[in-house]
Amino acid sequence: MSDLEQFWGLALVLAAVYLGLALFLRGKAPVPSDPPRPIAPQQRAELLELLRQGQEVAAVQRYRDYSGASLTAAHAYIQALKGPAGPDGPSSGRAPTLPPQEKTGPRPAGQTARSGHKRR
Repeated sequence: MSDLEQFWGLALVLAAVYLGLALFLRGKAPVPSDPPRPIAPQQRAELLELLRQGQEVAAVQRYRDYSGASLTAAHAYIQALKGPAGPDGPSSGRAPTLPPQEKTGPRPAGQTARSGHKRR
């Protein structure tokens, strides 16, 4: 075989490997997760008991098991469940609502907190 035939043979094999790898990895792309499933009141009571015992990590894991939530969503739920009064605080029997995210950090000089626009 000539050098040119070997070159094109190698190029064909590399192209096939690249195409196969691209198709294989295409199926492995991250997919947005479904929203967490609602949990039963007994499960919520169990999470509160874990929090009272100081087992926050176990509560996050248990919530993930019950709801199918991501780690980030489960951690946010448990933090909201703890609330400012802690797990022994007032309970409405409903899932906690998360506070809206606020931008933090210093504002540029002349900008107001509400509008984000410069003052005149």
